[in-house]
Amino acid sequence: GINYEFVVTSFDGILASVIRGEFDAAMSAIIIDEAPPEGITYTDPYLEVGQVLVVRANETTINSYHDLPAEAVIGVIPNSNGEATARDVVSINENNLQRYESIVTALQALIDRDIDGVIIDNDDAEQYAEIYYQQWKIAGGTTQAAWITHTAYGIAVASANTALIDLLNSALAQAKTDGTITRLTRAWLIEQ
Repeated sequence: GINYEFVVTSFDGILASVIRGEFDAAMSAIIIDEAPPEGITYTDPYLEVGQVLVVRANETTINSYHDLPAEAVIGVIPNSNGEATARDVVSINENNLQRYESIVTALQALIDRDIDGVIIDNDDAEQYAEIYYQQWKIAGGTTQAAWITHTAYGIAVASANTALIDLLNSALAQAKTDGTITRLTRAWLIEQ
């Protein structure tokens, strides 16, 4: 129910432009910070992404990344959030990181027992674990409690524009409830 016009612009200074009223809102993979800049309010998240550890379906000793032995070899996609998480959060030694060009090749290496786990986005992991439940699972389950990291994306709106914030939050809630967010995530963000 919103009449809108998309304006493609540089990301630099976009939040200041929203505060000044040049734009009503900004949406460009904006990460919801704990403390937004003064004058900005974020909507509820339209997308939440976590990095998770995928293990073989019959794995019984690794129920979280905390259970990984020091010598564990972990598969990642080069230059991904999964690689950064494996290195910076899970503290996997560089020699124990195996890089694969796709999620499929990394998961196949897990089945082949070349590696002990794969760290990837939760959406990809959930899709593969649901379809191939006899081969893979997410260590710790499919809830956010199993996420190693968490990133939430929202729409930035001038704090004074409470009517737009409420309208966008209502639309986001409806899109989550009716499955639109899940459908779009699977169509655009999950590796086929």
